[in-house]
Amino acid sequence: MRIPVKKIVARAYRIITFPARCVTAKIVQAPGLWQFLRLADRRVIMFLVPGREIIGGGPLSIFNLYRFSQEMAAVHHAKVVMCSYPGEGADSCRYPNIANDVTIYPFRMILAMCRRVEQMQLHVPEYAAQAIVERIGFERLARLRSTHGLRLNILNQNILLMPPDAFLQRLRLKVPEHLTCTTAHPSYSTVEFRRRWGMPVHHLPAWTYPDAAPASGYETKRDLMIVSPDVSPHREAVLNKIATELPRLEIKVIEDMRFEDYLKLARAAKWSLTFGEGMDDYFMSVLFRGGVGFAVYNTEFFTPEFKGRRTVYPDWETLATRITADIKALDSKQAMESYNAEVRPLLAGIWSRDKTLAALEAFYRGQFTLP
Repeated sequence: MRIPVKKIVARAYRIITFPARCVTAKIVQAPGLWQFLRLADRRVIMFLVPGREIIGGGPLSIFNLYRFSQEMAAVHHAKVVMCSYPGEGADSCRYPNIANDVTIYPFRMILAMCRRVEQMQLHVPEYAAQAIVERIGFERLARLRSTHGLRLNILNQNILLMPPDAFLQRLRLKVPEHLTCTTAHPSYSTVEFRRRWGMPVHHLPAWTYPDAAPASGYETKRDLMIVSPDVSPHREAVLNKIATELPRLEIKVIEDMRFEDYLKLARAAKWSLTFGEGMDDYFMSVLFRGGVGFAVYNTEFFTPEFKGRRTVYPDWETLATRITADIKALDSKQAMESYNAEVRPLLAGIWSRDKTLAALEAFYRGQFTLP
């Protein structure tokens, strides 16, 4: 298979500029490291993200958790640091399209400065937990628990990406009573999963926005549908059908753009369609802001009260059959605002900035949903 010329050029550019990027990263990181050493913190909280920028709901919510944690110094009395995965990030120190004000440090660099630390909290994404632990090493993890009071929290934002049970069992043996799991969706914040994973579970609703996501009226919207970039076997047929039957509707796939630009589209769009988890940011973002989101129901991410709602379909065949008729029927001020007023409170009952703040504070106080 031939590699596109554009990708070859981009890869060559990254290789050639790697030394310069490493130097730039160290210059940006230096002031924060000096402060870290000067403060000689006894407690440290580390959020781990990929060494190269990835734009999506997961990283966005992690950056918010980082910021919220910084605001809670009076609760946890710790220094809060954003780190790249072990072995990554030597030439990177920022996520410019998400949070250009947050400096990211190599994990190894921060760990080397934690000699005086007495309590160390790691927050790791679920999909990368096994790789991160294996890079650190199980035995080193056990030593860090003994010498630095290591606590490991798995940020479970997608139940389908949790590590295998066999890995979790081994991890429990290395960090007994120091392993927790926070869950972004109430659908898997259950006693059943608490028993299966064998660790305390705490519901920590994901919040990706910089504000409270206020709603605006129909008259402020434009005839725009934002679409998730997720791969799906139904994607092409559904989008072609919508484009054919609604030729005046603007369809915009959310990819290769700054988070700020995505938020502008979410505020302006009447409609959104997700091919991903269903109960994800692409579905919720437009609903929170007064529009209408379309998705297919599933039990992994939705809670039962969303089942049967007009734009939450039982399967992809039903969505493909009904979506254009539902768009036409809901395309008026009375219809859209009425339907939004029906669904948005269901979302607000689970997700909000204040709910995430309260849940995060409870986590740091050790007040878990399912201890």
